[in-house]
Amino acid sequence: MEKDKETQHPDKKTTVSDMETDAISNEPGNSTISHQAMSDNDVVQASNIDKDDPNIGPSKNAPVEKEDGKRQVPVNIPISASSPTGTVISGIPASPPRFVSLEQFMKAASGISDMLLTHEIAVNEDFALEKKETTGKSLQDQVKKIVHQAFWDLLEEELKEDPCNYTQAMVLLHDVKEGLMSLLLPQHNRLRTEIEEVLDVNLIKQQAEKGVLDVQKYAHFVLSVMARLCAPIRDQRIQEIMTMTEVSSLFKAILETIDLMKLDMANFTIKQFRPHIQQCSIDYERKKFQEFMEKQKELCVDGLEFTRQWLRRSFTKLQHESPAEFGDKAGASKVPVSSEHNVLITAYIELLEWDDNNVFPESLVMDKSRFLTIRGQVTMATLVASVLLVTYSVIGSPVQDVNDFKEHLKENVMILMEECSQCSESELFSKLEGVAIYVIQECQKFLIKHDFKPLTGDQEDSLKIQIRNISSANHRVRIIVRDRIFQFVKDVISSSTANPVQVPIGLSILKTELTSIAGQFLKIVTYNRAVFGDYYSEIIKEFAV
Repeated sequence: MEKDKETQHPDKKTTVSDMETDAISNEPGNSTISHQAMSDNDVVQASNIDKDDPNIGPSKNAPVEKEDGKRQVPVNIPISASSPTGTVISGIPASPPRFVSLEQFMKAASGISDMLLTHEIAVNEDFALEKKETTGKSLQDQVKKIVHQAFWDLLEEELKEDPCNYTQAMVLLHDVKEGLMSLLLPQHNRLRTEIEEVLDVNLIKQQAEKGVLDVQKYAHFVLSVMARLCAPIRDQRIQEIMTMTEVSSLFKAILETIDLMKLDMANFTIKQFRPHIQQCSIDYERKKFQEFMEKQKELCVDGLEFTRQWLRRSFTKLQHESPAEFGDKAGASKVPVSSEHNVLITAYIELLEWDDNNVFPESLVMDKSRFLTIRGQVTMATLVASVLLVTYSVIGSPVQDVNDFKEHLKENVMILMEECSQCSESELFSKLEGVAIYVIQECQKFLIKHDFKPLTGDQEDSLKIQIRNISSANHRVRIIVRDRIFQFVKDVISSSTANPVQVPIGLSILKTELTSIAGQFLKIVTYNRAVFGDYYSEIIKEFAV
């Protein structure tokens, strides 16, 4: 049979002040990076009570007809937003219970699932479907294993009968045929016809009844079709299956490989349609989220509760820093458009040091793992840069212009400090102890090799103490480095042009890492703002009302 591959996929004692002036300010060759290089209160009105509900009596605050023919104005009763659910307010009877149907739940869940899948395909270039790996210890896994094994045992028993019983074999061939047909593309007309002709269920049934069914013949036909359709990565596996002679093992391997080929085909399709999905995903996500919000509104649920809290923190922070721009207190003035931008940018920057005690905003939850990964990268860059700057300040001029040594030191310090971003202060102190020992050894080797005066005992002790002290979040150099990284990322996501952005002073050695961090953050933030920007603008405007 013709083997024509069909379409397929396929890094003297010195004080902290010395470090700022000698190491940070004197960093040689300040670099710039182009944008292109980074790719309440609620108010319940008594008039809202359903007066026709037989289970609810009239409220004492409800409008009543007076003798002069005039009606009283309904009384507005403020309820604290922090009041626990179910609190009874004097004068207002309980509202009738609300019920949510299973259909409402399923529609909301389906919309969110579709939006999440679209978002992953559009944002994650490496997104791919994978076979679910199971431990085999769950009840479901054990039951599945038992049922499958029972099928294959029965198949073997039937084939050993005299004459052979092909009942289970017919079921198997039907499943294999359906699996092959599911792999075909619309243009595979000839191959579809060929499969229909060869794997003719009626013909095979007749052969089985007459005892002349050649199972191996059909197995090799199936394998030949699979070889024409499969991705190159499956070629070796198919060659291995072709050498099998035991029927149950042969068809078991065939079905397992067909399942893998289905995944390959799905991932191939995703890859082909990704550009189109990326073009439409923003509008699609807006639409799906709007539907979600409408369903939440029907249930009297604020679908953006934690998004409001997130933006409120930034608004309050800027309000204290710039009272003239935002007013001394909320409601003192409207928020200018430029200030809306500042509030949102400040809110995004908060994600770089996100407090896990806060609930993640609803509008960001789809990218939560990506934001937390970037947070870890920022923490790592801050720690590594702090270690390097402290080291430079102790050694002084011998290393100022030796980029090879600085790069070597950075790379190895980063290896030693892997996973430090999630360490407690005590754990980080212990890790930095080892880092300090390594740094001192490397610096001594460098100084001796280049005929410089080696570090004295006092200098070694000073360097070791200063590196260990970086474990404190209040360490002055660490704070300076962190703030400069934050400002760099802020400049990148705030800029509306492709003008180069200068790498922070003293951090040129981390240019590659900072570029990667800012690039990833910019991509996610830009996409998020395109989808949810209108919601953010309305929420921020509410703060000034």
